Amino acid sequence: MNRVKIGIDLGGTKVLIVAGNLEEKVKTGVDFRSTQLEIIINSFIKKYNLSPIGIGIAIPGLLNKDDTIVSCDVLPNFKGWNAKNALSKYNTVVKSINDVKSALAQEFHDCNHDFTGGVIMVGTAVGSAFIINGQPVLGESGWAGEFGYFPLIINSVTKKTHLSFLQYNYFNILLHS
Repeated sequence: MNRVKIGIDLGGTKVLIVAGNLEEKVKTGVDFRSTQLEIIINSFIKKYNLSPIGIGIAIPGLLNKDDTIVSCDVLPNFKGWNAKNALSKYNTVVKSINDVKSALAQEFHDCNHDFTGGVIMVGTAVGSAFIINGQPVLGESGWAGEFGYFPLIINSVTKKTHLSFLQYNYFNILLHS
C-alpha cells in the first residue's frame, strides 16, 4: 500500500483527484451526485493501491462548521453531504474547504501579517475570498466574501438569496418609499 495524501478538486464540470504524481479527471455536471464522487474516490484508491494519510476536498459551495455542504449552486445534489462521514472507512483525516478559500490559502499561505488581498475565481460559478492583515475574512458562519449570493438564516433554515434578488428588492423599496 502506498501511503499518500489525496487532494480532490470538486467542480461543476469536473472532479480532479491527485495523489503525488497520480492524477485523474472525471466529468461532473448539475446532476452529479455524492454517491458518484464516493465511487470515483474509492476506485482511485483501489486502482493505485493507496492508503490515504489524509484527504482534502475543495468544494464549490457553502460549508457549515462541521464541513457539511449547506448550499452548492453547481452541484445541488451535494446539499447535506459531509466528506468526513462519507469517507470515514479510510480512518484518516478528511478536510473539506470551500474551493475559493482553498485557492486563497494556497496563494497567500506565506504572506506577511499585515498583508491584505483576495482571490476571485470564475469557473462554472463565481467565488471570492479575502485576507485582511494576514487573516482570512470568514465571518460568523465562515461565508464572508461569497460573491454572487448571500446566505441568510430565516427561521433556523439557511436560505440563499441571489444578488440580483437583493438588488431588485432594494431598488423596489427605494421606488416605493
